[in-house]
Amino acid sequence: MSDGRELDIRMHAADRAARSRLSVLASVMAVGWLGFALQYAMQGRWKTVAIDLAVAATGLGIRAWALADDESRRIPLGAHLNLAASAVGLTAAAILSGQTASMAVWWLACAPLVAAYQLGSRAAVVWALIASVLVACVHASEAVARVEPEFVPVGGELLLGRVALVAVVLAFAIAARRIMDAHVARVEAHEMQVEKYAEVLKAKTLELEQARDAALAAARAKSEFLANMSHEIRTPLNGVLGLLPLMDDPDVDRAEIIHTMRSSGSALLTIVDDILELSKMEAGQVHVKSVHFDVRDCVADVTRLLKPAAVNKGLDLHVDLDENLPRSVEADAIRLKQVLVNLVGNAIKFTSAGRVTVSATSQRDRLQFDISDTGIGIPAEARKKLFQPFTQLDASATRRHGGTGLGLSISRRLVALMGGTMSVTSKVGRGSTFHFAIPIVEREEEAPRDEPLSATRIKPSSTPLCVLVADDDPLNLRVATRLLSKLGHSPDVASNGQQVLAAIDKKAYDIIFMDLHMPDIDGAETTRRIRGREVESGQPFVVALTASVLDEQRDLCRAAGMNDFVTKPVQLETLAAVLDDAQKRKREARSA
Repeated sequence: MSDGRELDIRMHAADRAARSRLSVLASVMAVGWLGFALQYAMQGRWKTVAIDLAVAATGLGIRAWALADDESRRIPLGAHLNLAASAVGLTAAAILSGQTASMAVWWLACAPLVAAYQLGSRAAVVWALIASVLVACVHASEAVARVEPEFVPVGGELLLGRVALVAVVLAFAIAARRIMDAHVARVEAHEMQVEKYAEVLKAKTLELEQARDAALAAARAKSEFLANMSHEIRTPLNGVLGLLPLMDDPDVDRAEIIHTMRSSGSALLTIVDDILELSKMEAGQVHVKSVHFDVRDCVADVTRLLKPAAVNKGLDLHVDLDENLPRSVEADAIRLKQVLVNLVGNAIKFTSAGRVTVSATSQRDRLQFDISDTGIGIPAEARKKLFQPFTQLDASATRRHGGTGLGLSISRRLVALMGGTMSVTSKVGRGSTFHFAIPIVEREEEAPRDEPLSATRIKPSSTPLCVLVADDDPLNLRVATRLLSKLGHSPDVASNGQQVLAAIDKKAYDIIFMDLHMPDIDGAETTRRIRGREVESGQPFVVALTASVLDEQRDLCRAAGMNDFVTKPVQLETLAAVLDDAQKRKREARSA
């Protein structure tokens, strides 16, 4: 609780207490004065009755005036006026009626007590002095007053007695007030503590409600995401498993079936890669790496890869590059291509007719890219959650066009990792434009040529290598051996680490493709044992061939002594590149 809030609570409690005290005190004193008036009326002392009634009416009027307004400053003034009216009334009644020795005069001693109760210790002292002066005035008038016989003693002893009574009442009043103040302070502290607990409880309740709402929203989003993933994964699986029985039919076009199955497999791999990429981003395992590259070549690779999809839909894939665009820059070319592929691919996917344009300009030390289309557009309310993962903007559109809904979230995070920003402008029915900019460092020298993203035809090797494939899954062994045979090699196989160690005792292998998860001895431990041996023909080139894609697995393989890391499903081009590297190392070892 803030200090201001505590002060407000304390002042509010004090104000309520003061109002309550004034109300009770004024009411009691008015009743008392009415009682005096009745008593003196029965005795026929009408002057005193008039004074008593006037004081009672004045007290009630002061009470009504003080409590009628919310202004707290009226309360102490009302208490002082009430005391003054009573004190003047007592003095006047005693002097004017000639009853200077009356018991009414002794009520002046109660003024400090009332002041302490209503106003505090300082006010009690002030009213003690006032009461003493008034008692002295009454005493001075006794020379001309008529003293009743029952009231003795008189003279100086009477004055001293009255002043002593005032002092005793003053001491009692101050003590009583302090006790009451301590009690009020305890009550106020308790109230503030209750207020603190109430505010803490309210804040905790609000926090729990927000956490509950966030958890429910996340659960709903993930449920929708999983339902969509199930659809997206089953669709390419149907393209593989559904067409397999047709392969035995002599009347079907096998080439077309194989092409469909290959496309379905690539789509399934893209879905899995998107999910893994998002998981790595959530874990903070994605990093950028600046390299030297040509911006025009980067854009050309992306458009070359996606142009067939645009042509199949009858779209014009147009590239507009600024003439001042630098050719040689430093940035993360791989991540930049990934973002461009996602954005241009989405533009083609959600555009049924017209054009998709890729524009690139240079703004000082930044590259600005704009990918625009003439597609369906995005409503304003949907753009707010456009880049959120586990969220589908339009389930029906997703069903028609396909996709996981993760590409934009991944793209925006990649741009942010590169130090850039991404935004979108769109009009429903007229198309959308995605804008993003990344920082670059311009280089003067010409950038090295990058290999295009499109696949090249692989030729069988003219110098076969001695290859061993280790995997406990017969299907994986069959796929690997078929691919290696197509590349011109005749591999041996092993089902576990023990068989690998036994095989290298009998034969010198140029390269070993090692699965990580095998029974008895896993791939990492098998590699460590191989590296611990002295081999006359030289150590083999060991490559991890695994379905594990996390960075921790790569680090484990590197620490075990493996030379390379290849993930499943393995591509023919990837195997060819790894084998070429192994052959290069073999030639270098022989020449040395």
